[in-house]
Amino acid sequence: MGNGIGERTLWTSTFGRSIQVLANAQGALWKTGGVTMDWTDVPAVGANATTYYTGDVVAGGKVTFEDNVQVLTGEKVLRYGSVIYKKVDGTYALATDATGALVKGETFVVNETWLEEDLMSNHPGVLDAGKVFKARLLVGGAGQPTLAGFNTAMPGILFAD
Repeated sequence: MGNGIGERTLWTSTFGRSIQVLANAQGALWKTGGVTMDWTDVPAVGANATTYYTGDVVAGGKVTFEDNVQVLTGEKVLRYGSVIYKKVDGTYALATDATGALVKGETFVVNETWLEEDLMSNHPGVLDAGKVFKARLLVGGAGQPTLAGFNTAMPGILFAD
């Protein structure tokens, strides 16, 4: 569902520090106006001992990311480094290993973590060029797009590490 323009969640109990994919804001190219995210295509955090699409294991009824953001079982999140792509209907979905070929100009990287309940979560800021930390990208793992496919669709991305 997410939150769109004029909609808001009054209070959330998420604590943590912001980790970004961008290594340097200079030269970053943001998608003007953002995107419209289709949250139905983002998997919910599963049961204990399952692995989320981010590669993190669910423990104690939640998944905890490196930025200390904790997401409870049943909730949805776009972690920093998630790759999204444009669907036929014009909305964007999480790219997975089953997505197929990613297309230049229709593929973007989520710079910071977005919870489905966050203010404006239907329209996250995304980028398709700039210097990024390669280790923070969600590519090449189980359930994630390949690095080769990512590189083909994202020629403006440079790696800082």
